[in-house]
Amino acid sequence: MTEALIQTVLDYGALGAFAVYLAIQQNKLQAALESLTTRFQDQIDNLQTRHEEREDSLRARYDLVIADLNSNRDTMQRNMSEALTRSSDKLEDLESQMRELRMSLQR
Repeated sequence: MTEALIQTVLDYGALGAFAVYLAIQQNKLQAALESLTTRFQDQIDNLQTRHEEREDSLRARYDLVIADLNSNRDTMQRNMSEALTRSSDKLEDLESQMRELRMSLQR
């Protein structure tokens, strides 16, 4: 088969040699294109990985901020509830003292 190919190329002369050159060039270009495509895909994968890592980092920071805000809100609610309970107790004490004072004044 190789001899037949060489004979065909020789029969066509310069045109045959040019056809062989074009075939070889096409193969080289195809290999270069595949290499370029592979490198480009690797770059895209790298960017995707970096993006996912950054997104995870942002999510972790966001979760910490939300947890801190929730903790602060809960603490504030607890403090307000305790303050309201103390105020209510003081008002009840004041009310009972006022009743006692009224009772003592009525006698």
